[in-house]
Amino acid sequence: MKASKFKRCSFPRAARLCTVICLLLALGTACGCASALSPLRDRPVQCAPIEIILWSSVSDYSQAKLGMLHFSAPPYAAGAVDEMTSIFWQELLKSGIFAQIELIPHGTGSAEEALWLARSARCDLVMQSAIVYLLDGSGAQPTRIRVSTRILDVRTGTALWVLGQEALSQPGQDIDLFWTTISGKPAQRASTLAKTLAEQFVGTLISR
Repeated sequence: MKASKFKRCSFPRAARLCTVICLLLALGTACGCASALSPLRDRPVQCAPIEIILWSSVSDYSQAKLGMLHFSAPPYAAGAVDEMTSIFWQELLKSGIFAQIELIPHGTGSAEEALWLARSARCDLVMQSAIVYLLDGSGAQPTRIRVSTRILDVRTGTALWVLGQEALSQPGQDIDLFWTTISGKPAQRASTLAKTLAEQFVGTLISR
């Protein structure tokens, strides 16, 4: 009989406890200041300020034809080359910064080869980009990408733009509620970071 009475009382207590937790979570969400809630939200992509080594006026080249080479990458990141190239190419196409943009189906590490390929494609400018570092933690670990880009004047071989970019996404921490653990949101994948970097690159070209 006592056991039966205990069971009848336990459910309301559990219900009240759950209600309190839900109210606290809702309040924290509305205020936007509950640190325990941030692991439950979609993880942000943190972009470092773009590192500008050399910059030229975009308006001087608005009628130019840009040849974009495929990204180069260390051997361990070779699988990300096509996706990174496509993401940056699509963002450049949408921007309308240059009169024409041609994707050159080659990757190269030397300026001489890049210039030769661009001249063969009758381009005025050639863009070389490289994946300097890539860590795709599959969501459970941080995701980090660092890329470098340079754009050369095909006629003179002079570098017009040289810059570096980096993006990071951290997974959310798990929340221990004593009787259970709520897993934090996973870090964003490399493709999401790549799109953010491409948007930053194009946005900086437009705004400066």
